[in-house]
Amino acid sequence: MNYIIENGDIYTPEGIVECGSLVVNNSRIESVIPYDSIEGVNVASQSYTRVDAYRCVVIPGFIDLHVHGGGGADITDESPEQLDRLVNEHLRSGTTSQILTTFSGSTAKSIRQQVKRIADAMDFYPSVRGIHLEGPFLNPSFCGMYPAESFMLPDEDFLKSLVELSQDNIRMITIAPELEGALDLIGYCTQNDIVTSLGHSNASYELVMKSITLGLSTVTHVFNAMPQLHHRNPGSIGAALMDDRLSVQVICDGIHLHPLIINMLIKLKGHHNICLITDAMRAAGMPDGDYQLGEIGTVHLEHGCVRADDGTLASTPLTMLQSLRNILGFGDVSFIKAVHMLSSTPARVLGMGEYLGSIKKGYDADIVVLDRELNIVHVFLKGEKVI
Repeated sequence: MNYIIENGDIYTPEGIVECGSLVVNNSRIESVIPYDSIEGVNVASQSYTRVDAYRCVVIPGFIDLHVHGGGGADITDESPEQLDRLVNEHLRSGTTSQILTTFSGSTAKSIRQQVKRIADAMDFYPSVRGIHLEGPFLNPSFCGMYPAESFMLPDEDFLKSLVELSQDNIRMITIAPELEGALDLIGYCTQNDIVTSLGHSNASYELVMKSITLGLSTVTHVFNAMPQLHHRNPGSIGAALMDDRLSVQVICDGIHLHPLIINMLIKLKGHHNICLITDAMRAAGMPDGDYQLGEIGTVHLEHGCVRADDGTLASTPLTMLQSLRNILGFGDVSFIKAVHMLSSTPARVLGMGEYLGSIKKGYDADIVVLDRELNIVHVFLKGEKVI
């Protein structure tokens, strides 16, 4: 079906088109038309359904690089109905591209099952754009609440087996560069178009610099699961803050990072090098209570925070829509720059920026329409109106 989304403020890479019209032809964006030009545009050759976006903003769909679950389900669930709940919980909240993420600390067998489950889902869910392996090649000293013994040294043969099982749909891997064999694995990933991200790591500043030359390009949930900044040992945090070749992935819940730290990141990295992520587990979109975290154990959601029994933070209940609201609430950033952090920047990090993450002619028609209170009005996924 073809659409004209009209009377909305449309956020494009060139700026805001106030009270404009966005023409969607099948799965692609056909054009953005200013208010005073729409009557002169010939759209009579095809049938268009008009969607009124009066007093609304029209922005690119959100792209989440790190999501484990939502809607009461996660990627360890075997039931197709559970996977449907996961994907659609985030889609209803405006996440039109989801990089579903394996659980840190899973066994090799479970990782294979998760990868296969996600790869199969891509045949049925257009919003699932690929797989993020959060490990298992991580430093056991920075395991968070996951069992340290489940982490392993980098193993190229194991990774190759996962790539094959995924049908070449692994888009990102989080790795600790200090592990034996990690640098070679980063080189392999770069040669095979897999984004490498530093995380759960004790890497030195110097090692991070070397890793960047091999292709390391981003940092998973920056500040979390890594040593904190020290004035004589800048480490991974120093590299992440000061090297523009690294983008940073930010959990914007006000818990994993204090609002002051988020504002510091905005000043140092800019919107073009920050990706907001959810790191969401099955409690995303759900009420307070107890929830299973993958195959690890039970965790507790209360007042927007998920913790294990010992108080360790255990993923989040976030959606990308809530992340947008949060960054505007306590981040010193404009709305248009915040939108970049949820759309065009993650698209660029994934290597998909030539067709995804912006409202631009020829791009995928992944579109979110919000009212002035930042509530979802409409969501379009590859030109199909899902809400």
